[in-house]
Amino acid sequence: MKITFKIESNTVDESVYLSKFKEDWNYTRKPRSDRGTITFTASNRMYYIATILTPKEHKGKLAGYCGYGIYSDVLIEQGSYSLGGLAVKQEGSNAVDLRGNGVYTTLRNHRNAIVEKMADERNVPFIVLLGLKSTAHDYYRNRGYVENSENIPEWCLNKMKGTGKTWFVYNENVAMKKAWDILKIMQPPKRNNLSLKPPKSEGHIPKVKDMNLQFQISRDKDDKCDYCHRPAVLDCKKCEQKLCQRHLSKPCKTGDGDYRYG
Repeated sequence: MKITFKIESNTVDESVYLSKFKEDWNYTRKPRSDRGTITFTASNRMYYIATILTPKEHKGKLAGYCGYGIYSDVLIEQGSYSLGGLAVKQEGSNAVDLRGNGVYTTLRNHRNAIVEKMADERNVPFIVLLGLKSTAHDYYRNRGYVENSENIPEWCLNKMKGTGKTWFVYNENVAMKKAWDILKIMQPPKRNNLSLKPPKSEGHIPKVKDMNLQFQISRDKDDKCDYCHRPAVLDCKKCEQKLCQRHLSKPCKTGDGDYRYG
């Protein structure tokens, strides 16, 4: 049946659209949690709904819905539907087939525009999981979503792998950045908290890693700098000077900088 419709401005919870399907069309639709093929059912999920404008006899009746779920670390779609198919065939239902009027695509575009902005504001990814028969793959590719990205929370990835379904991720770089930030935090501190820098002198120019190593050796052997009480970070085999970082500017007596590990 041909219709015109509008998207209601406010979101509703699942119980509202389920009740409205029953009231408007005597169609009983199962809650998302009771459908066995569903991968994600967020406890906090909201839906946009479309209602009929014309024909007049059906004005205000529910034409379809499109939802999203909110988790602490991700946003995930929670299904989309326009009236038709099984609703028309259900015993006792007076539903009509509204597919082909653009209800699904209009709701989807409306939701995605809002949830993408929400994902940016929350600094989390938005995941859309497509069913096995979905034809929306090109839509999400063209919108810039990343197909089957693994740069998402691990718990999401574990639930989707093996389902045979395809998922698309908006704002996936957020998850990657968070993972790198965690790795940076987990990196061990520099040995003995040294912040060594190569000397500016042209005489002795050892590498930082070698100065760190010599520092450990000097401390173990109680080898001091030739000019002070500090442990040596360089033991030059050319000029036989032992130097701490403060005195690395001392020129090599032979004119050629070199170092050894002790």
